[in-house]
Amino acid sequence: MANIWKMFSDLVPEPPILIGTVTSWIGDSHSVVEMPGGGTIIAKGQAVGVGGKAFVQNGEIRSEAPNLPVYEASV
Repeated sequence: MANIWKMFSDLVPEPPILIGTVTSWIGDSHSVVEMPGGGTIIAKGQAVGVGGKAFVQNGEIRSEAPNLPVYEASV
């Protein structure tokens, strides 16, 4: 019998992919990214312009994210 939990956990990337809005660039290789909860992180890369949404994984901007509305729900 297959381990269902292992199959499920294999669907989630490690480390997780986060989405945020680029608020500014620092120097020539880093960006300040505001997360949906209001926190900010400094991520490596400037592939996304200021004001754009970005996928961030392991402290690095991976690519531009679509500009869709973000909803938060507490459970």
